[in-house]
Amino acid sequence: MRKGKILMASLLALSMVLAGCSGGGGESTAAGSTAAAGTEAAGTEAAGGESQAEGEITSSKDTLVFAMNSDPGTMNPYSGPMGPQLVLSCQSLEALTTYDENGELIPWLAESWEFDEDHMGATFHLRQDVTFSNGNPFNADAVIYTMQTAAAESASVMGYLANVDVANVEKIDDYTVYIPTLIEFGTLPYTMSNIFIVDPAVYEEEAAQGEAITGTGPFVVSDWQAGVSVGFTANESYWRGAPYIKNMTFRIITESSVRMVELENGSIDVYKSAATEDVKRVENGEVENISIWRADVSQAIYYLGINMTSEIMQDARVRQAVMYAVDSETLNILAFDVSGSASTSILPSNMWYTATLEGDAAYQYNPERAKELLAEAGYPDGITIRLICDSNAARRAMAEALPAMMEEAGITIQVEFMESAAYNTWKLESDGSDFDVFLSNMGQLNEPASAMSAFLGSSNSPEGGGNGMFRYAGTEVSDTIDSLLNAAVAETDEAARADIYVELQEEIASNYIAKGISDMFDLNLVASNLKGMVFRPNVDFSKAYFE
Repeated sequence: MRKGKILMASLLALSMVLAGCSGGGGESTAAGSTAAAGTEAAGTEAAGGESQAEGEITSSKDTLVFAMNSDPGTMNPYSGPMGPQLVLSCQSLEALTTYDENGELIPWLAESWEFDEDHMGATFHLRQDVTFSNGNPFNADAVIYTMQTAAAESASVMGYLANVDVANVEKIDDYTVYIPTLIEFGTLPYTMSNIFIVDPAVYEEEAAQGEAITGTGPFVVSDWQAGVSVGFTANESYWRGAPYIKNMTFRIITESSVRMVELENGSIDVYKSAATEDVKRVENGEVENISIWRADVSQAIYYLGINMTSEIMQDARVRQAVMYAVDSETLNILAFDVSGSASTSILPSNMWYTATLEGDAAYQYNPERAKELLAEAGYPDGITIRLICDSNAARRAMAEALPAMMEEAGITIQVEFMESAAYNTWKLESDGSDFDVFLSNMGQLNEPASAMSAFLGSSNSPEGGGNGMFRYAGTEVSDTIDSLLNAAVAETDEAARADIYVELQEEIASNYIAKGISDMFDLNLVASNLKGMVFRPNVDFSKAYFE
């Protein structure tokens, strides 16, 4: 309810490092107040290069070519699972809040916000100098329309906004929106970074036709050839200033070897998700004029989870044995190598909270200990368990390595592979009797409360957590996890929230529910003269340029 209000910036004493900066300075706000994102820093730090004064920056090339390995099939973030399409849609769509390259929340389309005293809602003050790329106004109506439409269309958004009273979001005036919540929701500003604002005047038609979606962002889709390429042109009226690069082409090149050849001959400028052998060639100085660009912020955590309704998994010693039978170091190398690091938790390792479990809780690979636990549980000759895996390349690499790895621990794992579309259908239809463990991943982890609620909270599926994969709803451990998640969501103090995450990780580890495998970072190879790229948490070229 909108009683008295307390001013709350981004829950952080924000250092406004904007405009594609990679360390360039801007004004710092005092703790407890928000700052607008409208004024660029005096200098723009070139990623891997020198800083230039804002007014002096010109780009030696006006076209950037970006090579990616697959076509997400849509640029609408609210069509299908949110994630693969964001590398494209985030070039033209923006949210009320976003992150800087250090993973800290910053105001964006919202200038500031303030919470109710009871933290059961917040008032967001919108920028008044923003328009959609087609000239239509960005205002409170657009925010409300986006929230209500996206929550109705997208399961991902429904999860993000599960604690928001979406039906009663209120327009105070053209540039002020009140967002009521169903629980104390101190992390609401973080959640709003996942809600990309669309133009109410054209969204329905664009979505129905499967077209690119109009937004407020720095680029506008100019050409789209499904499975081939997507073209963008600069939004010259962009509220942060027109991009230095005037054209971008995102090409679909499935073979990593082809992407590398084209980068070497100058046909492309960015090679996304670079293969290990190509990264090592650059590291060893075997190629010229190519640099390694690795985001400082984790993109996703991959983990192995337990089906808590599986008959054989009812014994905690069996679950613990499974933890010891998984070699995260080896699986990380196989799946990601230089773009990942082995994880001991299901939270990323580079954030403001601890994501490192030590000692026995880390469950380092120990097949002999796994055998001992199985014998104690009454399985001296070992066990057989089942895993169904989709066509995600990283998960498939892990699943292919698990049988030999787990055999050393006395565990036979039967793996069935499915194409992703069939897997998604199976996941919705399964009653839980046909699998014992699963592989999954969580993204959007700068502030993990929303993602963890969607993946671990029992409220987001009748079976509980992991989109129904953990299947522990109604159990004591599920109730404890829900309680901790709700406490984290409500907490506005970062240090207190970090303590909750420690307790949450320990709860998951002590009940042998999931084991972190890999902490994955976005790693690209880029032309060495390309500067100003920022990861927030998708690649932002709004202030990129070529030297």
